[in-house]
Amino acid sequence: MSDDFTAGATDQFGRVYQKDGSVHQGLFVADGALLPSALGVNPFLTISAVAERIAAKIIGSLKGQAYPAPPAAVGFGKLSAVDVVEQREAELARIFKAAPSLDMNVMMNQGGPAVIDPVTKHIRNDNAWKGFFPKHHVLNQMSAVIFTGFQRRFSKEGSRFTGLTSDTDGRIRARNSLEQLELTKQTGDLAPGRYILLRYLDPLWQGFYNVFKVINQDLLIGRVYLGTYPHGQRMLTFPMTRAYGFRNMKVDDHRALWDSTAVTIPTKEQLAGAWRMDVISNANQAGGIARLTFDLKPDGRLESRYQLAGLIEGLVLPSFTANHFQLTDFTNFHDEIRRIDADTLIGKWVMELPPEAAALPACGSLGIFHQEAPAPGDRRPRFGFYYLLARTNETAAPTNTLLAPWLDAQLPAGLQLEF
Repeated sequence: MSDDFTAGATDQFGRVYQKDGSVHQGLFVADGALLPSALGVNPFLTISAVAERIAAKIIGSLKGQAYPAPPAAVGFGKLSAVDVVEQREAELARIFKAAPSLDMNVMMNQGGPAVIDPVTKHIRNDNAWKGFFPKHHVLNQMSAVIFTGFQRRFSKEGSRFTGLTSDTDGRIRARNSLEQLELTKQTGDLAPGRYILLRYLDPLWQGFYNVFKVINQDLLIGRVYLGTYPHGQRMLTFPMTRAYGFRNMKVDDHRALWDSTAVTIPTKEQLAGAWRMDVISNANQAGGIARLTFDLKPDGRLESRYQLAGLIEGLVLPSFTANHFQLTDFTNFHDEIRRIDADTLIGKWVMELPPEAAALPACGSLGIFHQEAPAPGDRRPRFGFYYLLARTNETAAPTNTLLAPWLDAQLPAGLQLEF
């Protein structure tokens, strides 16, 4: 059940939606299929209660009691691209089927700096459309492991509409052509309506094509087909957006936010507590890869500890510079951290490369690792990874999973350890 036909099959009273958002008269669902997910062991009482409520409303309507007015439907123009990227393929397919498509001109990228809102933690970046695989899809899991995904940039050259598909780090590229279709009858598995056909121009990819609907200014829903239009085999339904949340932040977004006036140097009091580190890549974030804890002592000292991947932990030396809060460890790398708000910090773990490296071709980004150009007045490029820190409710980092068996062990009498 759902508030409108864009998100489910029935309303709260079990009435089945028609494709225009109205309900079928006399057609009801009144069993466990109404529940979007498992409730727990033996949900018999919950299902019975829902079925009895539906039956009571049916009886009431037969006696002249009208159903309550449905809530105002959320139009597809207001559908949140930030939320849609978290949906499963079945939900994406339902939007693709129900929504009309806007004109192909809406897809064209205008470029310019990203618009970053630190309050809502939303980003709109019109340099390219960022692609996502459906939630829980095997390709989603694979891309998360190797920190890569896909993106597309669309442009108009005279009367021609073109596209460029690439991986999120821009190393693999494929040229595209675009064509707007106005179908008046069933064509393949496409119902009558407007669609955008994307073909691949390079031989390596010509066995595939995509069909899109432009849902709103910031959201595309597409299908991947194997074969030749219109007889290809559908492989996948996926979203593309130019608006997304901080958890899908790209490397250039991180750099823009780091350089913006929205971030400040944190104080000791603002740092105190435990923080979860989410590492940034152009495709996705490595959530919870490390923990940082800052303990403000009564004498004003700030003690800083880290735990990496639940295995390695240690102390780091904190200091405050004119531009950022800094952590120094036993490696050639150091952390630079700035504050976004009370619960969010932005940081980078970087090292300076030799000046000679400035003469080498820039490697840009590769997964979670990124190269920075030399700072003004400095000849040395830098290398490292970027991250966000989110405050947690923990008072300390979790117990080291590697050492836990030894820490929890009780030694026999007469046996001891000395350090």
